[in-house]
Amino acid sequence: MRFDPTNELPYPLLERDVETRRIEQKLQWLRAGHGGVLVVEGSAGMGRSSLLKLLYQRASEAGFCVLRARGHEFEGDVPFGAVAQLLEPAVPARVVREPPEVASPAMLGQLRNDLLELAGDRRLVVVVDDARWMDMPSLRFLNYLGARAERTPMLLAVALDPADRGSAVDWLGGVSTSLETTLLRLAPLSEAATHHLVSLLLGPASSPEFAAACFDATGGNPLLLHEVLAEVATGRSGSPEEALSGLSRRPPARVMRQLVRRLQNLPRSSLAVARAVAVLGVAEDPVVVSRTADCLEADVDDAVTALVDAEVMTDGPALRFAQPMLRTAVYAGIPAFLRGRLHARAARALAETGAPSEVVAEQLVNVPPAVVPPAAVGELVEPRSRIRRTVRHLRPVPGDDPVQRASAALDAARALTLDCQFEEAVAVLEPAIAGVRDPTLRPRLEATEVWIAQLSPSTRDGGRARLGNVERPHLAGKALLEEIWRGTLAEHIGRLTGDLLHRPRMPAGDSVGWSAGLVAAVTLAHFDRLAEARQAVLTLRDAANQTETMLAGLDLCLRAAVDYQLGDIAGAGDLALQVLSGTDGQRPARMVRAFAAAVRAETLIVQGTLDAAAATIEETGLIDDGAADTIAVLPLLRARGRLRIAQDQLEEGLHDLLRGRRAAVDLGLTPGAWVSWSSAVTALHRLGRTEEALVMARDELAGARSCGAPAPLAAALRTLGLLTPGPAALPLVEEAATLMEGFPGQLEKARTQLTYGIVLRRVGKSAAARVQLRLAAETSGVHGAHVLNRRAIDELRSIEADTTGRRSRTVLTPRQQRVAELAAEGMPNEKIAQSLFVTVKTVEWHLTQAYRKLGIESRGALSSVLAATTLDYAESA
Repeated sequence: MRFDPTNELPYPLLERDVETRRIEQKLQWLRAGHGGVLVVEGSAGMGRSSLLKLLYQRASEAGFCVLRARGHEFEGDVPFGAVAQLLEPAVPARVVREPPEVASPAMLGQLRNDLLELAGDRRLVVVVDDARWMDMPSLRFLNYLGARAERTPMLLAVALDPADRGSAVDWLGGVSTSLETTLLRLAPLSEAATHHLVSLLLGPASSPEFAAACFDATGGNPLLLHEVLAEVATGRSGSPEEALSGLSRRPPARVMRQLVRRLQNLPRSSLAVARAVAVLGVAEDPVVVSRTADCLEADVDDAVTALVDAEVMTDGPALRFAQPMLRTAVYAGIPAFLRGRLHARAARALAETGAPSEVVAEQLVNVPPAVVPPAAVGELVEPRSRIRRTVRHLRPVPGDDPVQRASAALDAARALTLDCQFEEAVAVLEPAIAGVRDPTLRPRLEATEVWIAQLSPSTRDGGRARLGNVERPHLAGKALLEEIWRGTLAEHIGRLTGDLLHRPRMPAGDSVGWSAGLVAAVTLAHFDRLAEARQAVLTLRDAANQTETMLAGLDLCLRAAVDYQLGDIAGAGDLALQVLSGTDGQRPARMVRAFAAAVRAETLIVQGTLDAAAATIEETGLIDDGAADTIAVLPLLRARGRLRIAQDQLEEGLHDLLRGRRAAVDLGLTPGAWVSWSSAVTALHRLGRTEEALVMARDELAGARSCGAPAPLAAALRTLGLLTPGPAALPLVEEAATLMEGFPGQLEKARTQLTYGIVLRRVGKSAAARVQLRLAAETSGVHGAHVLNRRAIDELRSIEADTTGRRSRTVLTPRQQRVAELAAEGMPNEKIAQSLFVTVKTVEWHLTQAYRKLGIESRGALSSVLAATTLDYAESA
């Protein structure tokens, strides 16, 4: 509010009782003959001019001589222009007609005397507003006047803005900070005062909620609050709540003009920095602000200091606007032509500095696709794969088309999904769905939300609720998803999957097809159509390349999983490791890391390399004990549980497996149907919790039968067979063996052969057991499943010991075997350590374990014993 003493105050001065008392006190002292200086300090809109007006009115009522002057931005180059305003009523000629260029001490003294003569016998009050616009000689005179105010019956009152820069600060700063000066610093209004003012101007019927919303929007700034209420009072925007909602998008024009003027008075880079922060919302990293504003960091530092001093921004660890409406005003003032570029810069800067994916996505949904192409959106959001060359070709596109925003939201949601940010992905899609009426785009958005929602327990119910509303012919995967949730038999789901994958065009061109195609391939793999699943992955990848759709490595994870089941353990492990290594030095997305790490760990576990498996799982950092378990965590929990059981950490392994099983149930997956958790049964049995083991084994078998997929069903049958005593176990393992006839998955076949042999041996059918165990040893040995291979050989040796009375010899681990072989060849420990890249102490430990297992006491006996062991293996296999 500009200072004009002729106008009445438009509303009462709330929460200014202290300031009013100090003004009254200064006037009483002046009446007693004691002069002084009064400085009213506050940012724009805090009521400086209102207090000066109050002072003017009270001093006039007291009979004092009150002179006033106000700076004008277009008169700052007129020497003594402000002084002329003070003296014009009495001595215009001396100052106005011939203003001196230099304010000499004699001239300043004469001007002071002129003021005192003008007051005569009355006390003198000089009121100065907007000093920042005043000319240099006038400021020097005010400084001269303030330094001598204590010795004369005169009160100098000046309003200052903490954001003021330049001459006003240089000349009046000393006066305002003097110990003799009375300084009034204005604070924002409280929420209670805001409520009182709302009731005063809009009537007592106004709601407390509306008053609270006004306070939140304005931060208690009196001017902002008055402008908001003035706009609401017009009734042009409907109810007060509707008007306030509109103002949250575009504030009153006067507020915007005033803010622009304030920013123009600050350092040159302040407007750019303010726009950057308006786009970011809250800025914690100065590098992000610098890159978004396209300013040097030193210029950003100067601008931030000025913005904080001006109380446009708050001073704290994070940079934010002092009032939300100020941010709205700055953001609304950014031309649409530039807004998209700013959001794109912000997204790139956030991504480059490692910001969370959902934060990057919040910027991307405001970027038109032509500014950041859809192919680049996912790379920006995807963690560790943030910035690619496509982002460097940013070009502005005017407008804020809802369809463009929805398309960007679609790609951002998909990228968030790859980062396991499922709730954030759904949150990005929901407003986009609400804002789009396009008959082609809207169902794509809805279907994408359905696919994403099923991947997390926290979003699954909402996804299922929306599923019934998605009825579009091009959403072929919808029927497949419904059947999977219902637990339909494998045969029927296999037909649906085949229908989906054999459509004229592989569904890889958008987020819906991308999800449906991968799920279809996963479904084929799960229902043991492994060759078809592998071909489906290759076809999907080709289609994705043709349509420039980003699969982000999920196709490679699926291929590695299929190869693992087919028996290419080493190849699957290498492919998973390739995915984990990333491309172009960038780490893959979290979901991709989770799936790849699980496959890699499973290959290492069956090879007996347990430490490497543990390191692979640990390095992902994705198993969070404090967070909800999503679809991405299930394979990791299963792999870690199996690993810990192999390490004899039975309690820990059981905990992981039960946790994964519960998470699968929360996701709507029938236990035992889609994923086998039979290792948990094994852990329960080894811990002596036999009854619990039996209950879970039967539950797993029931779930597997409801689905009918051969691999999970065979696993459930094997597990229950091992728990069942006597001949009753045979029908279970025989059924499992029948399922494995002609089955392409070599690992499941080897496991079934091993279990069949164990049960046959247990019931006294040694000859038949020997056949199955040799098959198991051969299958596992050919495919590199060392743990299965050793177990089969141990079982064969046990049969030989039972029939011949010979003692079974324990097989060495691969590392113990290699160390023993080198030692048998006469290589010293130091050379063995160098050859195997281990320490000498490690070699000594492996040899000690080998001596104990082989029943020898020295290195000299190694050659003969190892030769006998090799012969035993050959005979057994």
